Amino acid sequence: MGCAPVTPAPATPDTTPTATPSLWNSTALHELAKYDDVPLGTREPSACSPTRPGDVTWRGVLIQARSHVTLIPGRPAASGRFALIPVCGLYMLDLINLMGGQAMQFVITDIESRQVYRGPVIEVDDNPQAPPPDQKPIDPASLKGMATGSHFNLDATQYVALPARAATYEIAIEYGGSRSNTVTVAVVSAAPPDSR
Repeated sequence: MGCAPVTPAPATPDTTPTATPSLWNSTALHELAKYDDVPLGTREPSACSPTRPGDVTWRGVLIQARSHVTLIPGRPAASGRFALIPVCGLYMLDLINLMGGQAMQFVITDIESRQVYRGPVIEVDDNPQAPPPDQKPIDPASLKGMATGSHFNLDATQYVALPARAATYEIAIEYGGSRSNTVTVAVVSAAPPDSR
């Protein structure tokens, strides 16, 4: 069964797919449970991944997230943070737009205060290797018509310093000159009545 649908924020003109895909926030109890099994920190598709648009020319970023997560006051979640906010997504971007090397970035807005929190998705390499010597720079013309894509499964609290309190957030991802759809996630102090 699919996740419960929500209306996404309008995409910027350069990322609007020809046929708008279904974009979701999960609200049904059985769908919320699926996020508990998402392999966070991986680039593999999961049960909560957005569906890739069928148009082969589509470029952009799509995300899905739980509609609410539980705040763990006074003690951290398994990750060591105050809550887990799993965000599942995928992107397909022209390589030329990734030439600057800017990291994927979370953009999270507190709905009540309108405070915006940002954080780059940067992974620490436990085994860094030096680049090959005398590596020639890439000619941007050689990347014309080439694209790259991947799924991703991220815990937003790993990359963004959110306050440890109940709040409702609008979450989006910026990457390669594209901005994703927006999903709304509530951090609640206790499990909602319908999820007991």
